[in-house]
Amino acid sequence: MKNDPNIQGSVDLLYVLMYETLVGSGLNRCSQELKSVISRRIQKIKDVEKELESDGKGIKSIKEADEGQKKIQIPRYARINTLLWTAEEAMKTLESEEWKLLGAASVDQFAEVVGKMKEDEIYIDPHVENLLIFAPNIQNFHEYWMVEQRYLILQDKASCLPAFLLNPRPGSQVFDTCAAPGMKTSHAAAIMDNQG
Repeated sequence: MKNDPNIQGSVDLLYVLMYETLVGSGLNRCSQELKSVISRRIQKIKDVEKELESDGKGIKSIKEADEGQKKIQIPRYARINTLLWTAEEAMKTLESEEWKLLGAASVDQFAEVVGKMKEDEIYIDPHVENLLIFAPNIQNFHEYWMVEQRYLILQDKASCLPAFLLNPRPGSQVFDTCAAPGMKTSHAAAIMDNQG
């Protein structure tokens, strides 16, 4: 199939077409040329899929195996906005509001520990300074006063890494060429104590 002139040797395009045919929403949005690549071979594709299914390697078997596995829950991350207050002030305030600060999360047992977090528990991220870890199942967290008033900034860990790794000194000039909404910029500003 990859030698088909409509594919032009693109294995990636073949993967997308096969996925959409077997698992996705079909090829309704494809050009007629791309549809024809699959439609000319649809019986062979279905025969191979049926053969794989009989060996327990078909799409249905894979979906059932995926559903049987425990879902990984991604925690909620919130960065302490050190432009408004210190980490110590944040911790004291959280504790006064009956949050349970459990210290630094263990790197070795991170997934297990986070998966068992209760809604009132908070870990400190072991890598990124001033980043807190809240339970994945926490409800209406965006309405919490610290979040609404920007004392805590909801920001995924991956989004915190650029400024954290750059670690600009106060007075540095930083140009954020990333996409909106400006979380990395505000993080860099916090690291520089808003001097730069």
